[in-house]
Order: sequence, then structure tokens, then C-alpha cells
Amino acid sequence: MSRMNGENAIRRSSIAMFCLGLGAVGCGDATPGSIGDSLDLATEPAESVDMAIAGPPRDMARHKPVDLATAPPPDLALAPITGSVGPSGGKVSRLFFAMNGDTRGTDCNMDQEYPTQVINQIYDQMNAAKVEFAVDLGDHMFVCQNGTQNMADTQMGYYVAATKHLAGKTTFLTLGNHDCVSMTNPNYCAVGGFETVNFRAFMNALAPISSKPYYSVDIQTDAGLARFVFIADNAWSQAQKTWLEQTLGDADKNAKYTIVVRHHPLDNTDMPDFQTISGIVKAHKYTLHLTGHTHEFRQDHWNDGSGRTFIIGNGGAPLAQNFTWYGYATVEQVANGNLVLTAYDAMTNNPMGSFTVAPQ
Repeated sequence: MSRMNGENAIRRSSIAMFCLGLGAVGCGDATPGSIGDSLDLATEPAESVDMAIAGPPRDMARHKPVDLATAPPPDLALAPITGSVGPSGGKVSRLFFAMNGDTRGTDCNMDQEYPTQVINQIYDQMNAAKVEFAVDLGDHMFVCQNGTQNMADTQMGYYVAATKHLAGKTTFLTLGNHDCVSMTNPNYCAVGGFETVNFRAFMNALAPISSKPYYSVDIQTDAGLARFVFIADNAWSQAQKTWLEQTLGDADKNAKYTIVVRHHPLDNTDMPDFQTISGIVKAHKYTLHLTGHTHEFRQDHWNDGSGRTFIIGNGGAPLAQNFTWYGYATVEQVANGNLVLTAYDAMTNNPMGSFTVAPQ
């Protein structure tokens, strides 16, 4: 199991309280005494399974709900994970990874305000959970146009130092708007093109993984191929458009899981091409669509009725109005092939909600 048995009771009751108190869609069976991170697909009625992935998606051909007739029964006694993941991908028996987003400071050019305590705590908790790798959702700096390269390197360095708490495991980085320019700007960053101090600091940190701000990583699991697609919204170009369409098109044919990672939510219009990106993503299959930018955690039902899109932007930056906790999330591939996403409070490590999705 990915968590110690002694934590199970806390996990069950916390998720049950979350689901019952907030009526969270996607929580599955959240009664006290049920396991908080699973939904028995073999026995739940069709309505409950649909709720677990938020009802019929907009395009049933692309985002399929669980088929009760063919879904194998889950084995709750999960086998230990074998294999490993590095900067270029890898092979594991099943997926178990963590994610966080938006770790920048509160004010422009203020290195001393960087939320190092929060992000270090997040990575300590991820390491304690024994995840295989981490996925980052962007915005590591708050350095304005009058900032220096040293400021950008310092703030990006704080984040990179936190990732070292993961005991040598890889963190896959995503470009956020603050990693290009700190305010809205009509230009997109590009290697060898429009480069800010922020963008240079980000690309230096990304160098062990990719020489471009956008990239994909393939991880083979016992259940099939998982493709992670990292989009660089603020480095959009015709070359990236061609790459994204080809990468997602190939995943439609060959991947059992496609996890799309980008900084901006589906409805964001800060830059002219962001809706083009969203349109390309929605035209293809995906198991999960992970975003940040808004400083909160939530399942983005408003923009994606399939329940497969999540906003995870509560990694240390000033929180959104009425949102109260910093945190992270994990995704675990369970024995029936489904993925279970669980959000955690970084300070208490209490689970704050759990959601189940089927392969695409």
C-alpha cells in the first residue's frame, strides 16, 4: 500500500466528512467506514460510477465512462510498486505520483517572501508517501520586468532545492506565466527568441529533462502506456502546435493513459492563443488534465463535464479568496486500471478529497 495502515482510519473519516459536508462529486462511496480512495466499480450502480467521473462527458467517443460489463473488480490489497522513473521516463508496475502548483511569493522581486516552508513541507510529505516522481504545474517566481537574473535564479533555486527533498526522484516542470513574464505581455517566451530573466532561470532548471519548454514523457505500466504531455502556454508557437497535435494524436492510438499538464485552466483567455490550446486538448483523449494558475484546489466541472480536469494551484502563492489550505495531490493507479487522485493539506497531511477516473 502507498500509505501506512495506521493512517487509514484518519483518511476514511476525513474524506467522508469532506464528501458528506460539501457534497463533493467524484468522491464515490464516502460513508463512514468506506475506504476514502476507492469506488467498487464491480458493485456500484451505474449512477454512482458516472458520479465518480462526474457524469457523461461532452464527447462520449473521446472520454468514456467506466463500462461496468468489462471493468475488472478492484483488488484493494495493492501490490508493491516496482520499477523506476527518470528524466526521460521509465517503466513501473503501476503509477503513483504527486503534483503541486503555484509556489511563487507574494510580492514582486521579494526573494525573502518565497514560501520555502510551505514548499519544503509539500515535498517532505510527497517523499514520505513514497511517490515515484512529481509533476509541477508552474509559476515558481515573482520577478518583475525590472528584476535581475540573480533574483530569478534565487527564486527558481528555492523551488529546485525543495525538489531535492524527494530523495533523488524526478520532478517534471511546467512553464507558468510568471516563469516567462510576471505580468500579462503580448509576447511569448522562446529559446533563442524573447527570453526574460525568469524564462532563463526556468529553462536552466528544466535542462536535465528537456531543451524545450514543452515536452512529453512516456512511462510504461503493467496496464499499458502512460503518456505525460507538458504544454508551455506562455511559449506557444506554430512548432509547439504541430508537436502537440502529433503527440496527442499518437497517444490517442497507443496510450492507455494520457495525462495533459499545463499551467492555465481551460477557460483562461489571458493570451490570444490559450483557447486554441484548450481546443486542441479537448479534441483528443485524456485521462487527466492537470492545471494551476488559480490558487486553489478543485475539480474543474465548470469547464470539463467529464470530471477529468483539476486545478492544483495551492502550492504556496497567496491563496484564492475563500480558499484556506496549501497542499498537493497524489495520483495512484489501482489494480482495476483506474486512477485515484487525492488532495492533501500540506500542513496536516490530512486528505481533503478523493476522486476516481477511468482510463481514457
